[in-house]
Amino acid sequence: IADINCDLLILDEFHHIGAPVWGARINTMVETHPDMKIFVRFAAEVDVWSTIPESESFVSAYRYVSDFLKSRCANIAMVWSPNQVSNWDIEIEDYYPGDEYVDLVAFDKYNCDYNRGDGKTSGPNFLAISSTFNSLFELTDGKKMVAMAENDTIPALDNLIVEDAGCL
Repeated sequence: IADINCDLLILDEFHHIGAPVWGARINTMVETHPDMKIFVRFAAEVDVWSTIPESESFVSAYRYVSDFLKSRCANIAMVWSPNQVSNWDIEIEDYYPGDEYVDLVAFDKYNCDYNRGDGKTSGPNFLAISSTFNSLFELTDGKKMVAMAENDTIPALDNLIVEDAGCL
């Protein structure tokens, strides 16, 4: 980690490695690079985990982590990132921690094999899925930037324009 030379770092493995290791890695990053912008994508894709967490518990945990990290490092930016599509019967709005705790909203676009929307059955899908972008933009009343955190196919620039999906 000490050899990293960049302006920002995105940390996104909490649900894979657990709190102690993840916390230690953030501490190392903050100590090693105190001026680096660190984007923390905590508990990404909560709406497709194998077990459905209670929304109140999720929001409470997210807020705790946000407060904890930001109290120790001014360069932390928290990223709230649901998946594009969920098979659960939930309202993703119930899992939004609130503008005070979220700096950037992101989503994952995986629509080559399912939820295509383009009438094809395989291959790249260059649609921008503006409905996902717009729902997240509206959820935050336009106060937060909306980014695409992960994808299987990057949308075509023309589709981003035509579909009016101005995600990062």
